[in-house]
Parts: sequence; C-alpha cells; structure tokens
Amino acid sequence: MPGKKIPHGGIFGIPNFDKLVHASLFGMQVLLAGFPFVKSATASKVLLLKISVAAVLYGIAMEFVQKYFTTDRAFDYWDMLADAVGALAGYWCIIFWYKKILRKQQAVS
Repeated sequence: MPGKKIPHGGIFGIPNFDKLVHASLFGMQVLLAGFPFVKSATASKVLLLKISVAAVLYGIAMEFVQKYFTTDRAFDYWDMLADAVGALAGYWCIIFWYKKILRKQQAVS
C-alpha cells in the first residue's frame, strides 16, 4: 500500500501501531504456513523453524525492496525487528499446538 494512503487518525494514530501490525502479520504468516503440516502430522520442529526463518528473511527482503524499489515507502530496521518478533511468536504458538496434537495422538495409540 502506498505510504500516502495509510490513514493517520484513529487507531492508526497510536504510536508504533504499525509495529504491532507487522508482528501480527508475520506471526499469522508462520501459523498459516505451518498449519497444514501440523494438521497432517508431517511437521517437525526443524520444518516449523525453517518456515519461521523464511518469514523473517521475507520481512528483511521487503524492507530492502521498500528502500530501493519504491518512492513512497520507508526502510525501517524496527519493522524488521517487529517482523522477527512476530515470526518467533508464531513459531512458539505453532510448536505449542504441535506438541498438544502429538500428545493427543500418543494417548490414542
């Protein structure tokens, strides 16, 4: 979205609200990417970690895209950090979920 089109009032006027948005989006990205693997019981901690690292690398790449290939978006190291925090939170959540599913499967067996 062009930077000029982002609203500045209301909830968007909260200081650093965009960092919360970054973290939430990247956490959800990890959860959604890992969901099919956890649900089908083909996941491993290593695979879920790779998904999380890929999300962080994507966030870093997008900041550089904004820096070098757009005129109305800003490069921000804090956005990269927020992306990484969100991806890590998503990883923790999906690992918790994965362990819970594994315990259920082991109880049934």
